[in-house]
Amino acid sequence: MPTTIDTLSRIAIQNAQLLAPALALALFLVAQHYLDRWPDLWRARRVVLPVVDRLADGDYDDELDVVDEHTSIDVLAAADALPEKTGLQLNARTLVGTIDAPPSEVRAELRSMSRVYPNTLASIQYDVDEETGERVWEVGSYAYRPEGFFGMWQYHVRLTPAVGGRQTRVWSHYERSAWRAPVRHYRGEGWDAEEGVREIASLFASDERYTPSDRGTVLLGG
Repeated sequence: MPTTIDTLSRIAIQNAQLLAPALALALFLVAQHYLDRWPDLWRARRVVLPVVDRLADGDYDDELDVVDEHTSIDVLAAADALPEKTGLQLNARTLVGTIDAPPSEVRAELRSMSRVYPNTLASIQYDVDEETGERVWEVGSYAYRPEGFFGMWQYHVRLTPAVGGRQTRVWSHYERSAWRAPVRHYRGEGWDAEEGVREIASLFASDERYTPSDRGTVLLGG
């Protein structure tokens, strides 16, 4: 039995990027069945993912050493294999523009759209306030998959608050779905800022509340 557990733990560590989507999918299918919709866990992500990063950075190594002594699983190696989830700044090339509405309204509108799903597996990224230099963390992460939930490609949309939360900045890029191609997704194969901005800018182009970014204006033909 110990040998079997050791083997399974090694497989889990070596395939962490594959197992995470599989486990998350199972949990989401349960939620979909009982709640009749995909749950939006953006608040939970703001709490959980920083802890995941601290695990990967070694901040809890002393605590994990205690766990290691009571299990045959290499807990420290598993923690080291965790992907970066909170240390990335939003890419300026992915800015779609600003909507004159608070994030809560924009979240609700995105949630009401067909083939738009909460992107719970994604990292939490941040913008930087030009006046204060402080980080402005995202308050929503969504995937628009034209081919449905299991589609290969998605437009990843992120939201950050602006003007004291009275407006919403929208960011987007085009990429492979972590559900369908987790390894290629995490490697960034096919990642495309321009296509993401073009599609989401066109989605809001007729909305009088929407002010496109400079790049969004160009891609809309303005």
